[in-house]
Amino acid sequence: MVQVFKLILICVSFFAFTDLSYAENNTLKSASPILAEAKISSGETVTLKSDDLEVIAIKTATKEGWKINFSGTSKGKRIFSFNYAFKNAVDYESTVKIVKLSQDSAYPQILFDAYTGGAHCCTMTEILFASKSGNWQITDFGYRDQELLTFEDITGTGNYVVIGVDESFNYTFDCYACSRPPIKIEEFKNGQLKDVTREPRFRERLKMELQTIEADPSNDWNSNGFLAGWTALKSLLGEQNDAFRRLLPLYDKTSDFGVMECTVAASIANCPAGKLKHLPLPEGLKKHLVLQNYLTSNQVAGLPRTDKDVPKKDIPEDQPPGQKPFYLNEITPEPTMSPDGPIGSLTKREICQYAVINTLFGTVPAQWDNRPAYRDYLNEAKTRGYSIENCSQALGQ
Repeated sequence: MVQVFKLILICVSFFAFTDLSYAENNTLKSASPILAEAKISSGETVTLKSDDLEVIAIKTATKEGWKINFSGTSKGKRIFSFNYAFKNAVDYESTVKIVKLSQDSAYPQILFDAYTGGAHCCTMTEILFASKSGNWQITDFGYRDQELLTFEDITGTGNYVVIGVDESFNYTFDCYACSRPPIKIEEFKNGQLKDVTREPRFRERLKMELQTIEADPSNDWNSNGFLAGWTALKSLLGEQNDAFRRLLPLYDKTSDFGVMECTVAASIANCPAGKLKHLPLPEGLKKHLVLQNYLTSNQVAGLPRTDKDVPKKDIPEDQPPGQKPFYLNEITPEPTMSPDGPIGSLTKREICQYAVINTLFGTVPAQWDNRPAYRDYLNEAKTRGYSIENCSQALGQ
């Protein structure tokens, strides 16, 4: 009996260790690659240190913008000295970082940025790095309308990628604040920042991004800006047919945003007055997805075009005729209760309707709805002993 007990303990310990190791190896945001960081303004000098690398940066204003000088030493030896000028950048405060993006590089890299000014725009980032031959050089690290860079060690190897968004979706299908562009993953390798979003090794990260977006109760599922980005992300995962099937009955047909088309044989830039028009979201989005390499022309040719192209079998059987189906995390209308209908008199289905965030086709697991307007229904459901599972069954999910 003692031996059996010991064996059980060994097995439990093994699986616990395995789970811990798995969790550690699959952490997306492990220790940051940023080893040192400092803000710098014109007329200032900053010193950054990391292990045996010391970097001195001096920023100076110029007639056309500003310039920055870098000098680096390692183990008492000068290893680089560089000047870089930003001619069209506003002389705002900049950031200098020492980062370790790859385990393959002998030295970490130096990132520095400049802001051009303007609404939602724009931050230019450059990177100073040692090539495989040992020579130090500067190259462009991206031009973004976001100030911050986000890094993730997705593969768990200590090699970091840059997590951003495809900014071609901003302002295209809706206002800037209304847009939710799809994720973009970039990797710095061999002196270049490369878009690796579509590589198989990052597919699980895309799935996680989709689940995160769909679980957000603040989404506006009638916003063309949201639907366009969500559809693009689904397309990266090969789910474009499902995305268009769900998009068609939801998108805003009155929006003034969208892909432009000239109705005569001319480019957009040279289109005559009165001949330029916005395409409806489904049509314009298809063109954009092909242009930005989310889908091929053959793939979009088979996608549904209108509500009539959505197969009837794709509509939930328990959905009453003529009533718009609940889509993932669609905000439930405010419940109205009559004075003679207290919450305690509601049926299980009625309680669950407001206690659970509605989902479609089990895309993500159902979850309790804890927003203030529905908290009383959540509390009543728990008081009655309802679980997520039997509430979902009561709602036919």
